[in-house]
Amino acid sequence: MNCAIEWSSNSATVNLSDKASGVYLLAIKTKQGVINKKIVKE
Repeated sequence: MNCAIEWSSNSATVNLSDKASGVYLLAIKTKQGVINKKIVKE
């Protein structure tokens, strides 16, 4: 899945406006490891 991601110095915005409702999993890779987040779009 591709989506638009906007980065700033210490944050990011994920644009899911063109995606269907549902549950999305986001894996963020950093130098310290991987952070997994669940996003629910209604």
